Amino acid sequence: TRWMDRRAAPRTPLGCAQVREDPRIELALAGELAAGGRPVRVLTVASGGCTALSLLAADEVDLVDAIDANPAQIALCDLKRAVLAESGDLAEARALLGDAPAPPGWRVERLRGLLDGLSEPVRRFWLDREGDLERGVLSAGRFERLFAALRAWLHELVAPSPVWEAFFEGGDAGRLLESIDRGFWEVGFGLFFDDRPLLEMFGPAAVQHAPRGSYAAYFRSAFERAIRELPAGDNYFLSSIVLGRTLETPGGGPPYLRSPTGERARARLDRLRLEALDVGRFLATRPPGTSYDLVNLSNVFDWMDDRETEDVCSRLVPVLAPGALVVLRQINNERPLPSSFLGSVEEDEARGRELHASDRSFFYGRVRVWRRPGLLDSRGGRGGDR
Repeated sequence: TRWMDRRAAPRTPLGCAQVREDPRIELALAGELAAGGRPVRVLTVASGGCTALSLLAADEVDLVDAIDANPAQIALCDLKRAVLAESGDLAEARALLGDAPAPPGWRVERLRGLLDGLSEPVRRFWLDREGDLERGVLSAGRFERLFAALRAWLHELVAPSPVWEAFFEGGDAGRLLESIDRGFWEVGFGLFFDDRPLLEMFGPAAVQHAPRGSYAAYFRSAFERAIRELPAGDNYFLSSIVLGRTLETPGGGPPYLRSPTGERARARLDRLRLEALDVGRFLATRPPGTSYDLVNLSNVFDWMDDRETEDVCSRLVPVLAPGALVVLRQINNERPLPSSFLGSVEEDEARGRELHASDRSFFYGRVRVWRRPGLLDSRGGRGGDR
């Protein structure tokens, strides 16, 4: 099929291999829902699979449906799940995916065996990309390649590598920002986050709702806020961009690849279902009675026009259980959602601001949380397929 042909652009390559969203947000919301006394069913955008796999570590999560319009993202999630299931321990899983060093040739040899247990389209997808397997699939996305170019710029022209290393080892944020070359710092964001490279890499949908030419200043401000305001010691979202790796600290990597949460996720992989469908089509094909307690929409509406957004919102409300939570992120825009959706849910603006303030991923200008009115019924009887 066309998605397996690396020449088929623009959606064939992986958009991202790592989710640039802090799963602590979804884990916290799942914990709040668990107070209702019943298992939590989650619908989430799959993306790189980090949030979906991390949610499996939560005792209260009974089911995670992870969906994505791009089948390549589902192929990535399927591979990550297989690595967690078949690797000897988390250390091996990290090395296989590229979160830890590995000897030349070892990843490809080991992963070829794991691929035999996956579907033929997924197996062929990765066998056609053995270079990504060798380097580690966590660096295989378009975003990761953009960040690799930015990282080289930062280390060569903005500040030497020891300065960045010292910051993540407990250095002072003010001293870091004073020591960098401000001219090259600003030029770098203008170069890598100008509309033109973003359009080339991600298409016009990626920038449709933001003011023209505004992304360079937006991302520069986001990076500076992360450096000034967020603890660096466990901010693997920042370190993976600036240093090219996660951190060997508690919380310094995605929960599904860190102990003890990773072991719990490995034991519950059967609770994860993957499907290559866009949100609207997925919702339109749900059996009667299907419902979810937590829905993570990522920033899907940033990529949709008004008609698509209205369609998804109209299909979303019927699958929200009483008391369900919906979390949405927005990048560089404050576009409102349809009134038909807003009339069916209640926004918790204070909770959204609180979650945004602690969001280590720092990319998003807003985190928004809505609740469907009603109380979760702990007596069961929700229906839907399992």
